[in-house]
Amino acid sequence: MRIAINEFFKVYLNKNLLFVFVGLILLNAVLLYVNENDRTSYFSSDAYKEIFLSIEDMSNDEALIMLQNENEELNVLIDLSSNDRMISVESLSETYQSLDIPALIDKFTEGDFLNYTDSLWAEKYLYEHVIEEVKNVNHYANYLEKIDTDAEMMQSVSIFAKPNTFPYRNITKTPEDFKHLKGNELAVAPSRGVIMATQFFPTDIIAIILIMLVVIQLITKEKEQQRLGLVKTTYKGRLTLIVSKLSVLISSCFIILILLYSINFSMAVATYGFGDVSRYIQSVTGYLGSSLGISVLQYLILFLLAKLFVYLLIALILFTVSIVVRTSVEVYIALALLFGMSAILYLSIPLTSILSIFKYLNLVHFLQTHTLFSDYLNLNIGGYPFQYLYCFIITITLLIIILSVTSTLVFCRQRQVSSSLNITAYIQEKISKIKWFRGHRHVGVFRHESYKILVVNKVLLILMGFITLQFIFYQPVEETFVDFNDVYYKRYMLQLEGENTPSKEAFLVEEQQRFDELNDEIALLIQSGDNTMKMNELSDLLMPQDAFYRVVEHADYLKDLEEEDQLNGWFLYDVGYQKLTAGDGNTRDLQLALLFMIVLIICLAQVFTYETQSGMVHIVTPTKHGRSKSFYSKLFLSLILGVFIYFIVYLPELISVLNAYGTRALDAPIYSLPHMSNLKVDLSIQDYLWLISTVRLVGMLLAITVIFVLSVKLSSLISVFMAATGVLILPLLLALFEINLFNYLLITPLLSGNIMFKEYSFSLLQNNRILWYVFILISVILSLWLLYQHFKKSYIRYRE
Repeated sequence: MRIAINEFFKVYLNKNLLFVFVGLILLNAVLLYVNENDRTSYFSSDAYKEIFLSIEDMSNDEALIMLQNENEELNVLIDLSSNDRMISVESLSETYQSLDIPALIDKFTEGDFLNYTDSLWAEKYLYEHVIEEVKNVNHYANYLEKIDTDAEMMQSVSIFAKPNTFPYRNITKTPEDFKHLKGNELAVAPSRGVIMATQFFPTDIIAIILIMLVVIQLITKEKEQQRLGLVKTTYKGRLTLIVSKLSVLISSCFIILILLYSINFSMAVATYGFGDVSRYIQSVTGYLGSSLGISVLQYLILFLLAKLFVYLLIALILFTVSIVVRTSVEVYIALALLFGMSAILYLSIPLTSILSIFKYLNLVHFLQTHTLFSDYLNLNIGGYPFQYLYCFIITITLLIIILSVTSTLVFCRQRQVSSSLNITAYIQEKISKIKWFRGHRHVGVFRHESYKILVVNKVLLILMGFITLQFIFYQPVEETFVDFNDVYYKRYMLQLEGENTPSKEAFLVEEQQRFDELNDEIALLIQSGDNTMKMNELSDLLMPQDAFYRVVEHADYLKDLEEEDQLNGWFLYDVGYQKLTAGDGNTRDLQLALLFMIVLIICLAQVFTYETQSGMVHIVTPTKHGRSKSFYSKLFLSLILGVFIYFIVYLPELISVLNAYGTRALDAPIYSLPHMSNLKVDLSIQDYLWLISTVRLVGMLLAITVIFVLSVKLSSLISVFMAATGVLILPLLLALFEINLFNYLLITPLLSGNIMFKEYSFSLLQNNRILWYVFILISVILSLWLLYQHFKKSYIRYRE
C-alpha cells in the first residue's frame, strides 16, 4: 500500500505534469465551447432551450402540430420579406389556405414576428431542426413496425433468404432484439445536451495524452534515467512495484474520466440541459436505432462506465508497450503504428465486409463509445450474428486481463540488459560497415554526427521503414467520375479551356438554346402521352445538361472577375487542382502535414536530447569543436533529413494527382479556381504550388526549431516526444476534426499552406490581405530567428 501511495504522489506531485493536466483540461473546456458555438451558429442555445420550454406541457402530437403551423407562418413571413411586401394577399391565401394571411401581414408590418432569434432565416432553421427532432419521437412506433416489415421483405429476396448464412440469421434476429421495445412511449425533450456531453471526440484525444503522461512518469522516464535497474533488485522491487504502478494507472484513468467528463456534463447542462432524464434513450436524436430499453440517466451512467473501460484498455496498451519496448523512440513508433493502423482499418474496411469485425473491435471505434447505445449492430462471427455491445464487453474485459497479466509478467522477468542480438542491432551493425557511416574511424565532426544520428539513433532504419510503408500502403490517385455529369463536365471544360472569349460565350448561348429546345420537345411529348422512344432519345441528348450548368456557373464567375476586377480567368478542368489546393472541403493537405510531423518528430527528437539527457553535453561543450561546429553539424544534417522527409511525403501526392488529372492548365491564373477567388494577383497555378511548397518548408523550419528547443529544455526523450506531439500534431488532429479555430493556431496554417489563401481565411482582413501576408511573413521570420537564437544559446551554454 505504501509503495502504491509513493507511486501516486510521484506522479501527481510533479509540478510540470500538474501544469499540463490543468492546461489540457482547460483546453478541453475551451474546445467544447468553441465547437458548440460553431455548430449552433444559426441559432443560440438559449433559443433552442426556449422553444422546447414552449412545448414541454404538450403531448407529442400537439407539439408537432403547433411547430408545423408556426413554421408555415414563417414561410409566409419569408415570402413577404423576399418580395419586398409587394406579393398579393390573394396569392398567399391560395398557397397557405389554413393561415390567417391578413393577420400575418399585420404582424409583419408591425415587425414583432420573431419568437426566439433575431432573423427570419435563423428562426426558420431552428423550427426545422426542432420539428425533425419531434418527428423522430412521434414516428417511433412506425420505426419499429418498419423493422418487422423490412425483415419479412428481405427474407423474400434470394440473396438474404438462404438459411444457415449470416444475412439470414441477422435478419431474423433483428426483430426479436427490438420486440421488447414495442409499446414504449417516447417523450419530446432537448437532445443536444446529451449529444454535447457524450460525443465530443477531442475529449478522448486529450484523455489519451493525459494517460500517456501518467505512463511516462510511471515507466518510460524511469527507463530513460535507468532507475528501474536499481529498483528491480530491491525487496519488493518487481511484483509489488508493478502492481502498485498498475493501481496508480487504473486510478488515474478514473481521475481523468471524472475531470474531463464532469466539465463536459456541466457545460452541456448549462448550455442545453438534459431534459427529462427518465425518458427512453430513443428520444434523443440519433439514438432511435438503439435496441436497449434504458433511460437517458441510465445511458449517461453506462456511457461513463464503458468509457472508463476504454480508457483502461488504452492505458494498459500504453503501459504494456512501454514495458516491453526498451527505448522511447520505439515506444513512440509502436504507438503511432498502433493508432495509425487502427484508424486505417476503421476508415478503409467497408461496413458489409467480412472483415468488418476489425472495423468495430478497434481502438478508434471503441473511443466512439456512444455508438454502443445509439446504434444496433451485429457482428459476423463464424457466420452467426453477435450484438456489438456484448462483443465490446467481452473483448474489453479479456484484453484488460491479458494486458494486466502480460505487463506484470514481462516487468517481473525482463532483463535490463539484453544478451541476444536483435534484428535492429544486426541491421545497425551492417550499416556501420558502410564506409561513410564508420563515424568512429574518422575525426570529422559532421561525419561523427551523421553516424550518431543515422546509425546510433537508428534514424536511417526509421527512414527505411517509413519509405517501405509508403511503398506498401500508398495508393496512387486515380481519376474518378461519380456519374456521367462528371464526364460531361470534363469534356466541356477541356473544349473551352483557356481565357473566356466571345466565341466561347456564343457557344454557351447556343448550347443553352439547344437544351431549351430539347426541354420544350419533351414537354410536348409528355402532354401528348406517346412517342416513348423519341422521349428516350431526347432524354439521352439532355444528359449533359447538369454538367453544362456547372460550366455556366464558372462562366458567370469569370464574367464577374472581368467586370469587377478586370482580370481574365480561365476555363479549366479543375478537379485535380481542387485536390492540390484543398478545394471543396478537401483535407488532404492536413493529412499529409500530420504524417510529415510524425516522421519528423520521430527522426529529429533525438538529435539533441540524448546528449542533454545523458549529461554528455557537459563533456562535449568544453571541447574545441563541441559547441559551434557540432551544433551546426547537427543542424545542417537535420535540415537535410527534414527536406528528404518532406519530399517523400509530398512529392508522390503531387506527381500522382498531376498524372491522374493532367497538367494542361498549370499556367492558368490561380484565381481561375473559384475557391481561390481572393488571391487576385498575377500568379499561375504552377506558381501557387511553388508558393505553398515554400510556405510548408518554412513551417518545417519552425517545427524543427520547436523540436530542438524542447529537446534542450526538457532533457527527456519521451517528454520531447509528448511535448512536440502536443504543439505540432494535436492542432493538426483537431483541425482534421473540423474544429476550425485550429486551422489558424500555431504553425498549422504554415504546414497546410492552403489555409492561408482560402477565401474564408482571415475574412476580417480581406481588403488588406497582402499586408496581412507580409505581417505573417515578418512574424514567422522573427519567431524563427528568436527561437533559433534561444535554442543555440541554451545548447552552447548548457554546461553553465
